[in-house]
Amino acid sequence: MAEEAAKRGDSRAVYKITNEIIGKRRNLNGPVKDGNGKTVTAPDEISEVWAQHFEKVLNRPSPPNTADIPTTPFLELQINTEEPSTEELVQAARKLKNGRAPGSDRISAEMIKASLGACITVWITFFACIWKSEQVPEEWRKSTLVKLFKKGDAAKCDN
Repeated sequence: MAEEAAKRGDSRAVYKITNEIIGKRRNLNGPVKDGNGKTVTAPDEISEVWAQHFEKVLNRPSPPNTADIPTTPFLELQINTEEPSTEELVQAARKLKNGRAPGSDRISAEMIKASLGACITVWITFFACIWKSEQVPEEWRKSTLVKLFKKGDAAKCDN
């Protein structure tokens, strides 16, 4: 069955069949080891260990030396800096991939695509406001990190 789904390009069915074969998942919210190798079990301490880990991994310092790239004044790029057009928004929405997890707003790609006909003027007004103010909504600055463990000790944050 999984082979047939893979031949059809149905990755969702392949994933479902694979999970049925593998069975029960591991508990990914168990104890973790802090920077000193000490096992931490209290939920608030576990959250703090993960916060420290991601702070270290995701907030690296800038490189000491930046590349010295000469400018090329003879090359002028034609970049459109006008507000997004209706066609551009429709085209971008249609390129969204189906079957992906929605963001914290719980709006899926399928919902955006389905709303285009009825809500295009709302979308245009919304994005025009963002474009003019040059301010991205605060909610868009938030993200959800999902821990995906490799083989080995799930208690190690680096794993």
